[in-house]
Amino acid sequence: MFKKFFLTLGGFLLVALVLGATKAAQVKQMMSTPQVQPLASVSTVPASTVDWHASIHSVGTLAPFEGVTISADADGVIVKLGAESGAKVKAGDLLVELDTTVEVAQLQAAEAAAGLARVNIERNEELFKGEAISKSEFDVATATFKQAEAQVAALKAQIAKKQVRSLRRSGRYSSRQSRSIRRPGCSADAPAES
Repeated sequence: MFKKFFLTLGGFLLVALVLGATKAAQVKQMMSTPQVQPLASVSTVPASTVDWHASIHSVGTLAPFEGVTISADADGVIVKLGAESGAKVKAGDLLVELDTTVEVAQLQAAEAAAGLARVNIERNEELFKGEAISKSEFDVATATFKQAEAQVAALKAQIAKKQVRSLRRSGRYSSRQSRSIRRPGCSADAPAES
């Protein structure tokens, strides 16, 4: 059993030794042959003066280095485009305005309610000083006035959300989508039209 093992091991070592010696001879032969660099071709042209044009005509697409995506905080129907694509805009300029007729009517009603609440609180303050009404009635009038003022502020904020304005810096308004889809009468949340 050991005899077969040693014979097999000896055979493998003999084959490895023969292959190694053959490879070493091939490498030695390759190293002994001189390495010749290929010849490079060179061409010459006589020097002459030519006219150099300062501009080059080409076709391409320009993209801004810096850009901003703008959108309204609320959905609605566009009633006004404040700037056309390519127009220069300053910080604070109106770009897009959505329909606010319902909110404006609600704001007018809330301002009227706030005015009435203000008158009532002034009356109730005089009545409370004269001890004609209780503290709880005066507190209800005060709370009603604060509620009406908060409603006015909320409606003003809602109307402001329907106006998209240029912020922070001046620049050129470039609208890829508004030119093709967003025109007065379109819904701001509608899918794009071509």
